[in-house]
Amino acid sequence: SLGVLIFVQILVNFLLAVGAMRKVPSFLLPWLGVQSGNLGVSMVCLVVVMLFGKIHLGLSSSEYGASLLLLSTFTLVTFFCCVVVIQFRKEAVVGSRRQLRDLVEVFKLPPPAYSQLDLERDCQDSLEDPPPQYDEAIAIRVNQC
Repeated sequence: SLGVLIFVQILVNFLLAVGAMRKVPSFLLPWLGVQSGNLGVSMVCLVVVMLFGKIHLGLSSSEYGASLLLLSTFTLVTFFCCVVVIQFRKEAVVGSRRQLRDLVEVFKLPPPAYSQLDLERDCQDSLEDPPPQYDEAIAIRVNQC
């Protein structure tokens, strides 16, 4: 059981290192998941030691203080590392989106030639009715009034 936990921790640490070097945001998620579990366990242990340490767990004053110091240090360091990895992941996601947008702009189609635009305009003009002449427009307006 302990061997599996150590293997999983080594595996996610390796994924974190590879994800950080290659800036692959999805490789950072397993580490964040495992560390959030570790953070939860350490916080529960910290609360148990604070509430039941001296009396129910039978710890001496020096053991009580040392375990509180150790658990709180581990919790704070883990939390800080999670915040740093989350910020790095956010920057990596923005960077990968920026690279994708730049790549799309590089492979954009060139604008159409003027001959194609003129041909399309001629096709649209043939489909639309031309506006009435001045005399026809005045006659229509006089008839409406």
